[in-house]
Amino acid sequence: MRPTDLLQLLGVVVLVIVMGVVLRLRRRGKVMHDVTYATDEVCEHLKRPLDFLLAQGLGIAQVGQKAPEFPLEIHLTGPFDPHAVYKELELEPPVHVSERGVLICKDDWCEIHPRT
Repeated sequence: MRPTDLLQLLGVVVLVIVMGVVLRLRRRGKVMHDVTYATDEVCEHLKRPLDFLLAQGLGIAQVGQKAPEFPLEIHLTGPFDPHAVYKELELEPPVHVSERGVLICKDDWCEIHPRT
């Protein structure tokens, strides 16, 4: 084995390690961004249910708005019963549980989705 072959092999190993570290940091950054974005952008009517669900150990899997005419969707990492949350927190309109089984604020056009 020539010294250049050994250096190439060492370079590939270092590159794989660096790539693993970079991917881990990107994933952590995305999670932090999603949590910050969700807590900042959620409407006042759904802020208390979101805080309640995050305190229960659920995380945020995805946050976004597909288009300006669609609602802000906050998808959580685990399942929860929207009807139970609605009753436990004694939520009132404009918050409703939709026929799709999500908490929705009809005034501010926000939704909290459980993972099913």
